[in-house]
Amino acid sequence: MSEICTCGAVLPPEARFCHKCGKPQVELQQIDEPAPVQGPPDPIPAAPPPGSNFRNPVAVRIGLFAAAAGTALGLVQLPLMMFWTFVRLAAAGFLAVYLYQRRTGSALSSREGARMGWITGVFSFVFTTVLTTIALVSVAVTKDLGAFFQEQFRSQAIQGPALEEALRFLETPAGLGVIVFLSLCFGFLFFASLPILGGVVGAKVLERD
Repeated sequence: MSEICTCGAVLPPEARFCHKCGKPQVELQQIDEPAPVQGPPDPIPAAPPPGSNFRNPVAVRIGLFAAAAGTALGLVQLPLMMFWTFVRLAAAGFLAVYLYQRRTGSALSSREGARMGWITGVFSFVFTTVLTTIALVSVAVTKDLGAFFQEQFRSQAIQGPALEEALRFLETPAGLGVIVFLSLCFGFLFFASLPILGGVVGAKVLERD
């Protein structure tokens, strides 16, 4: 360390600053500031649960189960079979809404209840179509499908020229195809609409509870 500052002032021993001009006489050690302590990262907000649609695996599993239960009940032969079909399909939609609310703990609106019924109805249609196809294949092994449908028409005790014309139409491949296509369309509307109704009713009833 120099004893004389550049300004000409005589410095005392171990002087760190010039008493005349204030110039530092030693290199000051730079003190590193400690890095700021970072706290834990902000938690990522949880994504809202998906709605009652086919993208929701919980809704799909529950709709599949409710549809399977409703289809199984359809195997039970009871008087007034058509009325029983109405009841079990609507009950399947109601069951789907109940199980979904029980599983997730969240109440469903009427629209979401209808969606749960829609999922149940689609699966109900698929199950019924598979069972019907199996039955028709077994019938085709033993007899002609056209003759089978003719027997079904005649069993309705409907007589007249319109019936005879319809029976002749069924004897053609085009007529048989039309009957199968219309049956599928009507079946889809039937099996989808009733669980939707049951889902809406279930959402309304369980909302009050």
